[in-house]
Amino acid sequence: ITALSPQHIWEFDASYTDSVGTADGTNVSMTNADAICEGAGNSVESNNTSDRITIPATTDIDGAATNKALGGWIRTNSIQLPPKSIYREGTTGNQYNIIMWAGNKLMLDIVSGTAVFQAFSDNVLKPNRIYHVFTRFSPFGFALYIDGVKQAITSPISGVPTVGSIPARTAAEFADPSGSTEAGNATVLLNAPTNCRYNYWSSFFGVAATTLTEPEIRQELFEKGALPS
Repeated sequence: ITALSPQHIWEFDASYTDSVGTADGTNVSMTNADAICEGAGNSVESNNTSDRITIPATTDIDGAATNKALGGWIRTNSIQLPPKSIYREGTTGNQYNIIMWAGNKLMLDIVSGTAVFQAFSDNVLKPNRIYHVFTRFSPFGFALYIDGVKQAITSPISGVPTVGSIPARTAAEFADPSGSTEAGNATVLLNAPTNCRYNYWSSFFGVAATTLTEPEIRQELFEKGALPS
């Protein structure tokens, strides 16, 4: 991953530190579990709906962005009672969210003022299967990738945002949000997924996000990190 020059990597290998940046996470009740990707000895797991990891406010994570990309590995052990927050920046107003909804389907939910851009997983994420989840935003398109594959369903259907950048958002959190939450400009109560494991999440901003290619998302982030089947 480091060869792709992300600004931040949270390995979540029984640790919450940022291995390439300074945005160390603060754990609230997550526990250690078995690894779900190559290069890790452990993962971290949310066991209760109130578990979370908080990330300090950082310009190249939650600041105004023209080009942004972020994602990593997850695994749940059940069909979740939706909706669940996998990751989010922002509470109300401007947001960048990864939400598990409708019985383990994923949604990328980007809110910029009154404009909403959403991408959806083509399929339900199966319990006890490991997935690589990745997202990106640019003036030319926004997308959700599952196991390196760009998902087809977006709103608007063009997959192209009507804004050239997204405004700054409040600080990032994995799992249970600490404040009020919205999805698509509507108030929605979100909490942590239960028994959801996280490993090796990375965040790209600016040039690093712009130059990241779809083959790199598939080969470097997914294929090289996948455990042998």
